[in-house]
Formats: sequence, structure tokens, C-alpha cells
Amino acid sequence: MLKINVNKVSKTRFSAHVKVSPEEKTVCDKKAFENIRSKVKIDGFRKGKVPEHIIKTRYSQDLEESSVQYMIDMASEQLIKETDKDIYKIRKVENLVPEKGGYSFELIFDIHPEINLGKMKGVTLKELIPIIDEADIKKETQEVLKIYSEKKLKNDDEAANVGDLIVLSYEQWVEGVPIAQPSENVQVNLGNFQFDKEIEEHLIAEQVKKGQEHRVSKKFIQDDGVEKKVDIIIHIDAIYNVSYPELTDEIAVKYDADYTSAKELKNDINKVLFSRFHRKNMDEEIGEALDKLNETTEIDFPENYTQEKLQKYMEENKTDLSAFEENEHEEFKLIFERELKKRLVNEFILKEALKDIKTDEYHFGFTKFIDDNFDKRMLRTFKIVYNSVMSQNDKNEYGNQFINRLLQIYHLDILERYFRDKGLVKKDKKVAFSEFMSQVKQ
Repeated sequence: MLKINVNKVSKTRFSAHVKVSPEEKTVCDKKAFENIRSKVKIDGFRKGKVPEHIIKTRYSQDLEESSVQYMIDMASEQLIKETDKDIYKIRKVENLVPEKGGYSFELIFDIHPEINLGKMKGVTLKELIPIIDEADIKKETQEVLKIYSEKKLKNDDEAANVGDLIVLSYEQWVEGVPIAQPSENVQVNLGNFQFDKEIEEHLIAEQVKKGQEHRVSKKFIQDDGVEKKVDIIIHIDAIYNVSYPELTDEIAVKYDADYTSAKELKNDINKVLFSRFHRKNMDEEIGEALDKLNETTEIDFPENYTQEKLQKYMEENKTDLSAFEENEHEEFKLIFERELKKRLVNEFILKEALKDIKTDEYHFGFTKFIDDNFDKRMLRTFKIVYNSVMSQNDKNEYGNQFINRLLQIYHLDILERYFRDKGLVKKDKKVAFSEFMSQVKQ
């Protein structure tokens, strides 16, 4: 093991005096030699088979520099373990001195930003209690029964009601210019609010009929923060009255063989509705808690950290500040710094929440979370995709995207437990499921 003496220069900068023994120097020399021999090409010799004395003669300087780099890498790995700090960047390597068959040198290095959450004062997550009634379960069972429903085309003079199926097409315009291709044959179960709550409420209030055209104006915020108005022109192509059969044991089994009765399916639906309510509630509360912590958390940044990250971002996105107006440069930098801090704080809190969870506990917790929050059909889909991804047989990006999305939801659950362990989750009032879901951000 290298002999390393570490001194703190500032909150994020350290210096380290490193002494390399002759044995460790020999290991680095061998790595350097093998690395260079694997790359050099000399006429008369096969690649990787050039004699040792030729390489040492022709590439002595390269060998020395490569060996030093291996020593630096060795020191960096040891420093991470000994200081329990992640090295962000080595700023200087100086005083390189051969020493009795070994080596010594000085490293000046910065660690990643130091984050101090403090005592989380004022952070509270309000846990609402859902009231789920038969109407909520019936509305959800209609999604199950949809494939067994019967549709009857309404007459042209009959208005659409809640529960009807509307087939429509629409166009989107901004300042008299279309912003996308027209969407056609869009099916909307009126009143389910799965299409667009504002548009559906407009269609219900207007009691629309086939052949009519309706305009709905909505405001949205662009990436640059400017508010724009989009005009949505809707054409009503057809209206169907939809009738659903009664949910029976036979239909439950037909829908999915994992169910043995209608009661079992309803219980599963109740579980899913409770989970959906809870997740929406906690997602909102966690988001607000993270926003508050972003404002109060103290971060010590290494020198030039944000500038270097900004430069990397610009290079990766092939962007230059010259693309912006000069008076926008500072504003862009401030926005970038704010988003960078937000990401660092969010990642730090998740890391804190995950640090005491072992790998096997993490995987078991993931599968249990899915089991506790989704219905049997979803569970079966999850197991098929999960096993395929874990066995690396899934060549389709969909499988990985599917699992990654579920992992994001699972991580929110871990964050909830983290805040709960801190005593920050408080029971709040009872709220009707339908009322909450109509108000929460979709």
C-alpha cells in the first residue's frame, strides 16, 4: 500500500504527499510496458511481440510517463478509500522525484461538492387518507369491461353525455400557424379525463354533437419561460353510447385467469386505486420537499466546478453562448447553476436514502413494491420483462425503458421511507379519491 499523507487546503481541496515503494513502482512499470507494447507497430515484428529492449530504448520517455500515470491512478484509488471522498479532479501533480528505486510526488486534488442538508427545518410531507367508494371502483372496472362493452352510434342530433365515447380529430395552432400534424380518429371516453381534463370539461358543458367544430384555447410555458397560447380546433366525428355488462365471476376469469372471482378483481382494483392515490400524493409532497431543500441546502463547490460543468454541457449539446443574446448570457448561467444544484441535492438525498440498503434487499424491495402496488396483469408483465432484462436477453429498448420507469417510481417510494424515518411524514385529512385525482397535476 502506498504511503500517503493528506492535508486539507480548503473545504473541497486537498494535497497529498505520496511515496511509492520500489515494489509498487515495479508493478506500475510492468503495466506501462505492457500497455505500450500492445500498441506500438514496428516493421519486422508482429503487434504486441516487439522485444523488450527495443521498446525500452525507443519509448523510454513514454514508459516513464505511463508508469507515473499508473502511480497517480493507484494513489487516487487509495485516496478515495482512505478519505471516503470522491475525487472530482486532480488539479496538479508536482515534485515528481525518483527515490531509492521508488518514487514520490505531490497531488493537489478537488473533491466533489460537499453537501450539507442541515436539520431539514420546515420540511413536512402531508399524507392524505383516500376515501375510495363504489363509484370509484365501478369507474375503474369500466376500463376492465371496456373490451366486453357494446357501442351504439348516436344520431346526429343527439348530444354527447358523460360516459359516451367520442371519436374526434383536432389541430393545434399558435398565432395562426399549425404546430403539429392534425390528429385523427382520437377516441375519448367522456368524463374519464384521461385525454385532457380541460377539453373534456368543455365538451361536456357544450353538449357537443356529431359534425360540430369547437375551439379550446390553452396557455403553456415554453422552455424559454415565455407563455404562449395554443388554439385547439376540435372536430366531432362520431358519438357512441357505451353500455357495459355487469362484472361477474365469469368475466373476471375471462379477463385474466389469475382471478377466481369478481370480488378478487374488485379487491385488486381497490388496491391499485389506493396505490395510485398514495403515489400521486407522495410524489407531489416529495417534489415540494426537494424544492424546499434545494433552497436551504448549503453546497461547497470546488473551484471552477460550475464553469467546467457548463462547458461540458455546451460541448455535449453542441451549443455556444454566442447563440444567445449577450444580455442573456448571465441569465443562462444562473439557470444552469440553479438546475445543477437541484440535481446535486436530489442525487445526494437519494444516495442517503439508498446507502443502508444492501443489494439483495434492494432487489427484494423492488419486486415487493411492484407486488404491493399493481394488479395481477401488471405483475405478470413486470415479471416477464424483468426476468428478460436481468438475464440480458432483452434486445428491445422497450424492456429497459419499462424497468427504468418502474425503478424511478420505486426510488420515490424509497425517498418516502427516508423522509418517514426522519419523522417528516405527517397524517393529514381524508380526501375523496375522485376529488383528489381531479385536482392533482396530471
